[in-house]
Amino acid sequence: LGLAWLRRQRNEIDDGLHDRSTGLFTRAYADETAARLVARDDRAGRPSVVLVLLSLSEADTVTRRYGQDALAALLTRVATTLGSQCRASDVPFRHSVDSLGVYLHCDSIEQADAFGRRIRMLLASQQLEWRGDVLKPTVAMGVAAVEVGVALPQLYRRAEGALAEA
Repeated sequence: LGLAWLRRQRNEIDDGLHDRSTGLFTRAYADETAARLVARDDRAGRPSVVLVLLSLSEADTVTRRYGQDALAALLTRVATTLGSQCRASDVPFRHSVDSLGVYLHCDSIEQADAFGRRIRMLLASQQLEWRGDVLKPTVAMGVAAVEVGVALPQLYRRAEGALAEA
């Protein structure tokens, strides 16, 4: 009885922290964590957080042609790749229905760009067989570095703007 109760409690706690389909953190948890990291950086006067947003490139086409389950499977594939490349100090999360994000702990936007190139390279060699077809996960990325005194909503606007341009 005690062990089963403890497992149920742990699952309930994890449900608030992790997205069920991707296994990544929820956006609420990631934003809360990022706010603490940004506040720490503001006190130190040295930003070290970069937000990278990744959106499935053909999300609308995949959903129309194969359905929401195919989109979820592709997003899970991207999430697994993303998670495998994150360090313990990074915070990968589910951003929306068809996009993911990660707060990277790094000193420059160039490091974040290199991270993004590595994710794209790893995804290029992957495929998902779905109802007799082969789907390849491709992503567009938007990157924005934290600046001292800049709030998270501004950081999101910059990253989403970069994502829209991509």
